Amino acid sequence: MMTLSQHIRQCRQQAGLSQEQVAELVGVSRQAVAKWEAGTSAPSTENLLRLAGIFGVSVDSLVPRETSPLQKASPAPCGAADAAPQETSPEPAQKTSGTADAAKRALLRLLACAGCYLALFLLLKLLFGDLPQKSLLGWLLEDGSSDYLFGWLLQRKLFWLCMGISCLAALLGKTRFAAVTVICFAAGLALGQLFGPNPAGAPYGHGHYGWAIWGGIFLLSLAMGGILEHMHGKGIPLGSKKGALWAAATVAGWVFVVVFVQLSKLP
Repeated sequence: MMTLSQHIRQCRQQAGLSQEQVAELVGVSRQAVAKWEAGTSAPSTENLLRLAGIFGVSVDSLVPRETSPLQKASPAPCGAADAAPQETSPEPAQKTSGTADAAKRALLRLLACAGCYLALFLLLKLLFGDLPQKSLLGWLLEDGSSDYLFGWLLQRKLFWLCMGISCLAALLGKTRFAAVTVICFAAGLALGQLFGPNPAGAPYGHGHYGWAIWGGIFLLSLAMGGILEHMHGKGIPLGSKKGALWAAATVAGWVFVVVFVQLSKLP
């Protein structure tokens, strides 16, 4: 007798999808899919509907069906029609559809991440960029800025490097890592602008330490983003106690970076 868990595994394998790909399409963690296939938990009705759509089968064909008392209940073969079961090979279209859907999701994540950076870039250009002298394109491409920190990031290409890191993570499905780096990038800029200026100079040989604050916070985001992705993989939601502890630790890290740089500026 084939159980629901065995049938989910069979359909996934015939569709040519990994557990991670199915988890991404359904909107759950990979561990949740692994538990479904191990039989230690069962998908909800909503997730059953999503699984049926991904595999190109009906919900009834996924769930073990009641038969006569002399016959054990078992799910219909993957992809079989309810009224007239027939032996067919897995449709290549199912695999193609699942792959295309995953590619669309990856593209949307990439565009969303890039859009956040570009929106921030345009905002800072409008606030601190020199007025366009020749053309709009030239104004956008020039590295000049009346703001120390923003201009420093552009001149050293760090703005675009960080954008590339976040976008690559989003493209690879590390949505939470990408989101953390974007948020910390913006927070580092804001805190660097607020606490960075120091006309008296000091240990680093500059009159503005926004770069140190921004750099510390962005480096922190790489670690905290990785931790959040690990938590998600373990099925720990951000709204849980551990999630709240992670958020508190992230903000505490921001405060530590600001305080550390401020103390280093003291004579």
